[in-house]
Amino acid sequence: MKSAIGNRQSAIGLSSDGGRLASLSPGKGVRVWEVATERKVLELDETSGLSALAYSPDGRWIAAGGADTAVRLWDATTGRRLASLEGPALPVTALAFAPNAPVLASASAIGCDVWLWNIERGTPALIVPDAIDGCSIEAIAFHPQGELLAAGGIDWLATGGSDGAIHVWDVVQPTRRLTLSGGARSLAFHPEGRLLAAASLVRTVRVWDVRTGRLLRELAGHEDAVNCVAFSPDGRRLVSAADDHTVRLWDMETGASLGVTELDTQVKVLCFSPDGRSLFTGNGNSSCYQLKTQRLLNDER
Repeated sequence: MKSAIGNRQSAIGLSSDGGRLASLSPGKGVRVWEVATERKVLELDETSGLSALAYSPDGRWIAAGGADTAVRLWDATTGRRLASLEGPALPVTALAFAPNAPVLASASAIGCDVWLWNIERGTPALIVPDAIDGCSIEAIAFHPQGELLAAGGIDWLATGGSDGAIHVWDVVQPTRRLTLSGGARSLAFHPEGRLLAAASLVRTVRVWDVRTGRLLRELAGHEDAVNCVAFSPDGRRLVSAADDHTVRLWDMETGASLGVTELDTQVKVLCFSPDGRSLFTGNGNSSCYQLKTQRLLNDER
């Protein structure tokens, strides 16, 4: 049901063709693996303080950031360091590449701002100040068309981590489009852009209508903190994973549970392969698993 790639995993990013997986490991920096052979093909030149990672949709760049100095940018093919993007408050908690432009968004837990970088110039293109009203930013996600950016996080001071907010920004204008209650540890837009899924702070998955801001579904079943959500490439399914060691697959038409798989570790981050046949997880025990989607469908408990 699963194969392991790497051995100290805390964040992952997948190339657009699904052939390479970038992993961020505590104390070992960023490494790039060939998925078919599970062979390490690159080891990037940074080993300390990193906690956020992103792989560009066109397969050209890998970005990582964390508790020190700057957001690093590498050539995804050669592993050559291209830039250090200086400016955001530390620590960097989330990174996301725009789907259709050489733009990288970075967010900080302390500064509460989102910076959008022009990758080719290595300079800021836009700064969204206090993107979610004083919350620690835990997640950011671009809309498939690239004009909207969602930011979600936790209000640690007011609620002790049990509440927060999600704001959706128009990054062309720029203006705030939506304010959604409840906070998030992870965000994902539907491939068609009509839905936004959030790993809520109350052990559920919430699905919002992006046009109206209406909460369409709240999916319950996890027994511990939900850490990550992702839509399948065809948009028919949503997957969530949590500290309760489970990966759950949901039907987007009905909200029904399609399968539950229990692993031997907490699951911190996940992503689908481009064809939707595999799901990659980054785990609490620093491993990385490749799960077959069909087995998830057949593993209802």
